[in-house]
Parts: sequence; C-alpha cells; structure tokens
Amino acid sequence: MDTNILEAPGRRVRRRHSGDFKTSIIRACQQPGVTMASVALVNGLNATMVRKWVVEAEGGSSRQHR
Repeated sequence: MDTNILEAPGRRVRRRHSGDFKTSIIRACQQPGVTMASVALVNGLNATMVRKWVVEAEGGSSRQHR
C-alpha cells in the first residue's frame, strides 16, 4: 500500500494516499462485477472514502446539493 502516515500525539492516525494509489483503486472499482466495498475491504480502506474518490474521478461531486 502506497501511503504516508502522519501521527500526532493523542490523535488518530491520518493516512495520505498517493495519486497513483488512488488511481489504481478507482480502476479496480470500475471493473465489471466488482463492488467498491470489496475493493475497500481488500485494501484496508473505508468504503465511503473509496466511493468519494470514484465519484470525484468521474467528474461528479461526492455531495448532493439540496
């Protein structure tokens, strides 16, 4: 996994993922018969974050406007 971990004392660990890593995850999600949840699980990622990456890559917004 291509990530950097930033640690602050007494706080959660925040990972930063490279653009190449995100691109590979997005491509995996776009394969026929593959779910975003399964890609997220296999890669130790949050499914909501993966969905956000895919929606943004497709040119949409991850938030719904009301």
